Amino acid sequence: MPPRPQARHSSSSLPQAGGSAAGYLNFAPNPEQEEGTMHRTQTLDYIVVIDGVVELELEAGERRVVRKGDVAVQRGPMHRWKNLGRTEGARVVVVAFGAEGAVEGKMEFGGE
Repeated sequence: MPPRPQARHSSSSLPQAGGSAAGYLNFAPNPEQEEGTMHRTQTLDYIVVIDGVVELELEAGERRVVRKGDVAVQRGPMHRWKNLGRTEGARVVVVAFGAEGAVEGKMEFGGE
């Protein structure tokens, strides 16, 4: 069976330099506690958890649990998300601002 995506985006576009975008990510229940994909965007992000509990992991291995009502702010680090709910989904709202030199829609993958 192919791996299930960790999160579904409400929008597929990331902002260009000086631009902004807002949307949400829906995380499916995660019974096997699968890790998300390590990635980086050229953005300053404000992430608000509106339902569920997720884990934010940075490239160096630092992990933070982010719960309903919590806000995470990040500026372009290599990172991944994981829904900690085995039977519950999670939802986050993301407001992203394109960094200087950002290319619309560009995302880097790696860190594995």
